[in-house]
Amino acid sequence: MKKIIFTFLFTLFLSIYSTAQEPGVGIGTDSPQAILDITSTTDGILIPRLTATQIEDIQDPNESELVYALSDEGTTVNEKGFWYFQSGEWVKLKSTSSGGNFYTVNGNLISNRIVTQDGNHLNFGPDLLFVSGTELAVGMLTDAPTQALDLNGSMRVQNLDAVANVIADAEGVLRHEVAYFDVGDVKPSFLTTDHDGWYLLDGRALTDLPQSAMDNAVSILGLSSALPNANNRYSIGTTSDPGFAIGNNTVELVRANLPAFNFSYTSNEAGAHAHSVTYQRTRVNSEHGGANNVHAFWLSGTYSEGQNYNANTTSVSHFHTFTINSGGNSTPFDISPTAINANYFVYLGE
Repeated sequence: MKKIIFTFLFTLFLSIYSTAQEPGVGIGTDSPQAILDITSTTDGILIPRLTATQIEDIQDPNESELVYALSDEGTTVNEKGFWYFQSGEWVKLKSTSSGGNFYTVNGNLISNRIVTQDGNHLNFGPDLLFVSGTELAVGMLTDAPTQALDLNGSMRVQNLDAVANVIADAEGVLRHEVAYFDVGDVKPSFLTTDHDGWYLLDGRALTDLPQSAMDNAVSILGLSSALPNANNRYSIGTTSDPGFAIGNNTVELVRANLPAFNFSYTSNEAGAHAHSVTYQRTRVNSEHGGANNVHAFWLSGTYSEGQNYNANTTSVSHFHTFTINSGGNSTPFDISPTAINANYFVYLGE
């Protein structure tokens, strides 16, 4: 009953037309201090209470119009509580009391804002700090960032993993690499395509590479037209110019490569041939022969009857030649060792 009477009196006094120069409409006070001065020590006032849908259905709401949302199913009015109309949209009236959470709805920053910390810490808590956006827009000491995080000044990084490195490119952009690579470094890999600044050594033309990679290949590595082709080749260290194929996978043996040993042969048939015999110091008893006489036909020397003499026969020295076919046909053999297959890449930068 009390609230009904209060509402009636509130409506009645609002309808009073006052022409006084000073504030003159008071409820619960006879000396109002404003156009409407409501004073009470036991009750408050009730602002119109609507559902979220009803609030969003209000036609042409006035600037600063105030309502209370009983529900949160609206597109904009998505929380229970007081809402006011400002600049063409409904805005939630947030609490600014200590410990209140005002990160409950999205909003637009319509002008620059400065947070003066006065020596106090600005702590975003132990969880993820996420900067949303599709453009590179986070800068420190610069208002024109060109990277996801652009720091125009010195930076200290502590407690990095001992097996990793932080490196900077020519523009000062930091990268966290497992290892530091120079242009020209070569590595084997099971990957089959270019990746992260590494380019497959497949003999392709330098013009097929990105411009920066081609420039590094020419100016730093001294290549002129194409990448080396590492297909079916092994990497070795030599004093010759790197990138050129040397050596061969096969070898052809010559006689000097054979071990030193003798071949022994036994013929399986007796071949017909003649041999010369040399007679020396032959004794004859008679010129014409007789008992126990030796008959000789002299090839050289002087005949002396009844005396010992030297008789020599001569013949021409000769050799017997044997030809044995080895059965070979000069086929070279592969000396490539058993290996695991990998592709070779050269680092030309990102």
